[in-house]
Amino acid sequence: MNKDYDYYVNKAATYCAKGERCIYDVRENLKKSGADNNDIESIIEYLQEENYLNEQRYAIAYTKDKYRFDKWGRIKISYQLSGKRIASSVIQRALEEIDEEEYYSNLKNIIVSKIKDLKTTAPELDINEEAKIYRFCSSRGFESNLISRALKEIKKGEND
Repeated sequence: MNKDYDYYVNKAATYCAKGERCIYDVRENLKKSGADNNDIESIIEYLQEENYLNEQRYAIAYTKDKYRFDKWGRIKISYQLSGKRIASSVIQRALEEIDEEEYYSNLKNIIVSKIKDLKTTAPELDINEEAKIYRFCSSRGFESNLISRALKEIKKGEND
């Protein structure tokens, strides 16, 4: 092993130790740092062996963070993880970590908050306001069937 290789291993290990990372992020970070392509693959392999890098652990942490803090839905989370070249089976397992009741409750809270932003009440929503809410929730990555169901329940006054 050469001096540069050791330098990049330490750099990558430090990068991984600061927070959960995926292979894609580490690879891009090493490329920007100027590491040799052949070294990058062996560095990534080493980091996986030493458990600095774990795609499943990363996907679960990413899913929980984006869901809890950013209030993203499963579709957006899945899309973003796919963009980081995470395997679909890994993404699916991470999405299964989301509690269904909490997920639906969060969606309803987002809708109620959006209704307040529109300065109206649920029973008085017109078709354009409903469309705005629907688009907003869709842009957050929530499934259309859940948006429709939650909106109907809120309009009927069934919000908990």
